[in-house]
Amino acid sequence: MQKINLSACCIPKYAMLAFLLFSAGQTMAQCDTLLRVEGDGTLVFSGTVGDTDQVYAARLLLGSKAGCVVQSKTTSLVDPQTNRFILAGKIGVPATIGIEKGGNAEVIVSVPRPSAPGRYTGTLNLHHQGSDCRWAIPLRLDFRDATEIFDIPQDDQQLSIQTSPPSWFDWLLPSRIQQRGLSFRVENKSRYPAQIERIAVSLKGVSTQRALSETDFDMANMGPALAPKEMRTLQLSLKKDLDLPADEYKGLIQLYLKEQPEPLKANASIFRRSAVGWALLLVLLGIFVGRMLKDLDKASGQMALIDRLFRARRKIALLADTTDKRQLEDECEALEEAINNIEGEDAKTLVEQKLATLESKIAQIREVDQFQDDLLAKGVAIEQPISGQIRLLRNAILEGETDAISEAKEKLNQLLAKQTAAGLESSSKRMAFPQKGAVALHKKVATKHHKPKTFREKAGTCLENVLAFLSGIRVTARLRYALFRPLAALLALGFFTL
Repeated sequence: MQKINLSACCIPKYAMLAFLLFSAGQTMAQCDTLLRVEGDGTLVFSGTVGDTDQVYAARLLLGSKAGCVVQSKTTSLVDPQTNRFILAGKIGVPATIGIEKGGNAEVIVSVPRPSAPGRYTGTLNLHHQGSDCRWAIPLRLDFRDATEIFDIPQDDQQLSIQTSPPSWFDWLLPSRIQQRGLSFRVENKSRYPAQIERIAVSLKGVSTQRALSETDFDMANMGPALAPKEMRTLQLSLKKDLDLPADEYKGLIQLYLKEQPEPLKANASIFRRSAVGWALLLVLLGIFVGRMLKDLDKASGQMALIDRLFRARRKIALLADTTDKRQLEDECEALEEAINNIEGEDAKTLVEQKLATLESKIAQIREVDQFQDDLLAKGVAIEQPISGQIRLLRNAILEGETDAISEAKEKLNQLLAKQTAAGLESSSKRMAFPQKGAVALHKKVATKHHKPKTFREKAGTCLENVLAFLSGIRVTARLRYALFRPLAALLALGFFTL
């Protein structure tokens, strides 16, 4: 097998390639020394159909380390969409451009107003005669109709969100107060694509003066260039690890497009709330205190009724008949339940009527007790049928039957008249017109003629008196109003702050 001498056939080729690369590098370095184009190297001319400019101009800045003289030549500007063009001879540019060593030169290039809207592109070619250096500078004229613009819709020019720090309790809150970012639309109304260069955010806290910039947001859906007639929604989301205090942040969002010299602007505000846990605690506390205040408002209208009910119970405890006491106590319990459940003025009026009826019954029963005590004090025997008639009178009073009460009194007087004439006249007068101080007399006589109370009855009466004393309706209500109303005001202030 014949051996191939790789070194003999390949090394010259590698040497030639290395020489060419070295020569190209030397040429590029020489060209960079001769001429340097400042900026991004593209000349952009902008105009609209509605303006009055007949010529559009742009400045080209050139620099040179070694100094040079170059010749310029332009191509025609052509719109590939409509195939319209602007001839190269109508483009104003110096034919020769001289630059001193280490100096700069500003070249003004002018383009005439085209006859129709479009995006016209071409090239400005620069050539150095003393070397093989050439430079190609892109030219672009954006001549648009008034409707062919890049725009943020009117609805998205005032952006506002409410947000709160991430928490385990986020699922308890409505979505409207836990938004994570700003969303707005951008519309390309022209016939040409548009490239989004960057988004600038400038927000500042009203109270904390904390500043927010685009570095505090994650930007989504920036994507490629906006296609002609495309509308896109851009999203700016607050970074999850951002330590942002509760405040209202106001400012501006600016969107820079490569094809438009002026940025698109939208006002923005972010309402940052406190942590969810504290907000929930404050809400629960507000609900609790509000409930207490509601109960206190209702209790303020019940204090007088409860006070009257307590006084009625103390009078019931002094009554002589156990049956009367039991039935009147049952009515008191029913009235107390009704007082606790008062809702509205109608219910309050009804309870007041029932309470007045109860007080009337107690007063009439006390008259009967006083009547019996007077009979016993005068030595009149209370036997059948007088005792039975007195029982009927008590029952009529407890049932609240006015006619039955009058009839029972009349029969009682008739029975007493048969037994003794003297007892009839005096007793009937006391029955109809009880003397003042009858209650005090009753207290003295009742202890002599009634059975002593059992331990259970004494304990119940004592407990009722203790509870009536400790309840302190007026004192407690005043104390609660003094404590909780200022607290409610503070809570309301806290809600407004959040």
